[in-house]
Amino acid sequence: MVNVLYIKDNVFNAQLMESVISILNPNHNLLIAKTGAEGVELAKKHNPDVMLLDIELPDMDGFGVLEQLSAEMGERAPPAVIVTADATEATRRRATSPLIREFLAKPFEISEIARICCKAGYVRGAIRDYDQIKPYLNCAIRLMALTVLPILH
Repeated sequence: MVNVLYIKDNVFNAQLMESVISILNPNHNLLIAKTGAEGVELAKKHNPDVMLLDIELPDMDGFGVLEQLSAEMGERAPPAVIVTADATEATRRRATSPLIREFLAKPFEISEIARICCKAGYVRGAIRDYDQIKPYLNCAIRLMALTVLPILH
């Protein structure tokens, strides 16, 4: 079982990530935190294999989450993939924590999540190339749009 922690305060993004991750690895456990503090608590309790982390959170920024996890968990702190709309040079310069493995600036291709998961070995069985997964991801995105977008209108 792969444990993935997604720290993001947007429900739509969380649902989309759930769809993408479930296609990549049906044997996953996606934990979702809406605040930095909740993310820290979930990380300490569940020790995820990887953490997808937004920088802009309601209670603290993502860098604060990383600092707190480093202080409280030490080497047991999960590796992080930054997923953010804040792609400024200043933010990129701040992204120096040894916990950070990748920095994804929005908007990004969904296949980038697949690439990261493939690289980390989190995908199921025979699927090893994220290009093979694109049709499935596109299907998941269309399904999410049909489910969520009418609610937003």
